[in-house]
This record gives sequence, C-alpha cells and structure tokens, in this order.
Amino acid sequence: MCEIRPFKKENIDFIFHLMSEEKNLSALHTNIISSEEWQNIFAKAKGDTDEENFIVYKNDTPCCWLKLNGLQNQNTAWISMLVVSEKFKHQGVGKFAVSYAVEYLTGRGYELCKLQTTKDNLPAINLYKKCGFELTEPKAKKLTFCKKLNNFSFVKIAKENATQHKNLRKVFAKYKIRVLRNHGESPCGKKTFYKLFDSIVSSACENKTKHFIVMESDKDLIGFALIETASTDVVDIPYRYGEINDFYISSKHRRKGYGRILNNHIESIFKADGVNTVLLSPDPVSGIDFWKAMGYCDTGIHQGWGRHFVYIKHLTEKDVEIENTISALVTPTELITVNPYNKAQIKEMHDVWKKYCRENNKNYRRSTVRKMAFKARKNKEVVFMALYSQGRIIGFVYKDGFEMRYGLTG
Repeated sequence: MCEIRPFKKENIDFIFHLMSEEKNLSALHTNIISSEEWQNIFAKAKGDTDEENFIVYKNDTPCCWLKLNGLQNQNTAWISMLVVSEKFKHQGVGKFAVSYAVEYLTGRGYELCKLQTTKDNLPAINLYKKCGFELTEPKAKKLTFCKKLNNFSFVKIAKENATQHKNLRKVFAKYKIRVLRNHGESPCGKKTFYKLFDSIVSSACENKTKHFIVMESDKDLIGFALIETASTDVVDIPYRYGEINDFYISSKHRRKGYGRILNNHIESIFKADGVNTVLLSPDPVSGIDFWKAMGYCDTGIHQGWGRHFVYIKHLTEKDVEIENTISALVTPTELITVNPYNKAQIKEMHDVWKKYCRENNKNYRRSTVRKMAFKARKNKEVVFMALYSQGRIIGFVYKDGFEMRYGLTG
C-alpha cells in the first residue's frame, strides 16, 4: 500500500540516492548532485510557500519524490518533479503520486495542473496520458501537459446560507440513521435528526471551534464534514486536539478521490487553527480502511470495550505528551455504561445474564435484560454498566434500589 508524507530533513539522503540512479539521471538529463548540495538546495527552499515537497512510501519504504510548484498562483499549479526509484517502477507508485497531486491541488482550489517532460521520456509521457493529462505544446523542446481540475467548492454552513442547504438535512438524517444501525442502535425518526441538524448548524454558527463544511459542485452535493478544533468528546485528556465528528461522501462520488480531497481541506482548517493532533471514531460509512489510508492509526483504546475505535493522526510533528496520555488510558478491561438503545449490546448481555442466573440459582428470563435497558432509558438514576475485556462482555453492574454483580470469569 502506498502512502504519501510531507518532506522532512531526514529524506535528503533518500533523494540523493534516488537522483543518483543511472536511469533517473538519463531520463531527467541531469548530473549527480552531492548530498551536501541537496542539503543547501532544501535549506534555501525552506519557508518557500510557492512549493511543496512530498515523499511516497510503499510498505514504509521511501520510493518516490513529488514536488509541486506555483502554489502562489491563482488558477494554475505545476508538478515540477516526479521521480520513482528504479526498484519500485511498474508498481503503480507514479500513478499514485500523480493522483495525489491532482487531488491536493483540486482541494486547494486550482483550476489547472500542468507539468513538463522531455520528448524521449516515454514512460513519463505514457503515465501522464493515462492520468488524463493532455499535450498542449507538442512543438516545444519540452512537452507540456495539462489537466483541467474538477470545479467544486467548499462552503461553511452559517446562518446566512443555512436555508440554501435544506436538502442537506435529508442526507444528514439518512447518514446518521445508517451509522446508528451499523452500531446496533435503534435510531429515532428522521424528524429527530432534522432537529439535530438545525442544532448543529446553530452551534457551528455561534462556536468558532466548530465547522460544518459542505463540498459541492454546481449545487450537487459531494459530501460534508463536521469537525471541532477544540474537542474533549473522544477522550478526556488535558490537551487540545481536533475531532472529526462526521464525514460523508455521497455514494455516486465515492472511489473518485473526493474523500481525500475533503480530508485535505479539513486538515488545512485544523492547521490554520493551530491544531496538531486529530482524533476520530471511524463510522461505518467512511470505514476504517479509508482513515488508515489518510494516515490515521489505532490508539488501542477499544481493547477494553471494543465498541468504538479511536484513531489518531499528528498533522505535523508527533505529540509525545498526547501519545503517552492516551496510551495510559489503554486497559485490557473497562466498565462502561450500557447504551439502552444498542440492540447488539443488549443481545450480548443475555449470555452473561444467563450465566449469572445459573451460578446464583436464579430463574433465567430473556426479557430481563431488555427490562433493565428500558428502565435505564426512562430513569437516569438507574445504573446499568457492562464490564468488557478484549471486546466482549464478561460482567455487569445493575443498580435500581438493589444491586446485582457478576464477577470476572477465569
């Protein structure tokens, strides 16, 4: 699996060896540049807002250098360097890098992506044509290719434009219902989520740390994301972090790179607000595989109760304090409050209840767990908790004037 990361100082040695490969020297018509010269080149380029450098990794091994230029232009940006290591050619690395560049520039709002190559660099020419680039200046010494980027926009929902997105309420309601059903919960009706949507929009308008971003093209909804730049909901730690609450791409726009583009946009919002670490619980719509591809890693917090995974990503440098604090929260067992609407959780409780009745000479009634859950819905003073270990229930605590306990199994 390919992964792209921002260029770091320690990548200079890789670039030196990459640009010293015989076939790359021939294709680019360049001479060997020493490691010290590369260090000087990148030292001078440091802080240059007109360019960005990326390194593509495959199986955690650096294999490609991608450089973008013209980022201060309004409409057109350039792929100024794309070099793949000889060991990794013909493995889809170049196509992955070009696709990422197109998505990145599209997300930044550019209309055109251009690049140049020499007439004798046939592998590069074939690659660019496959990626949808068209030759624009065939008679020049260097061939210029151009690709028109998708025309779409990002809109932040606010009081002034909320009425223009009434149809979004229906999409939001369907999305939330699907998420809850995948978690085994019993969702309420659509009207409940209409009210929730209105509440979220109102909150996002009044709170500077909340952003409801809509991605659309000619009034056609591509997706949306609800994020918070100062959250405490995912894990309770004394450090600031960002959270992605909801993330959705419409079914007809999936597997076309829009998810990565929307993610790049919201990451730029986090960075602009000074957020380095982002946490999220992957929903069934976007999926765990998508967030792994975006560079998120499992924190392991789910090991105790195994219900909602928590994933983490550091946008710039790794925050050791946050990592250590979250690691301290990872336990093999955890006692959590039962969600009285979660059908899967209630169903799993039946086996534990049955064993509890057998060991304590009590009559087993399948409906009892449902009654306990029903009471927990109606009465906030009722205590109904499940003890999880490695993702399964091994015990419970229920209190409603009297208390029942089920101990750990061997």
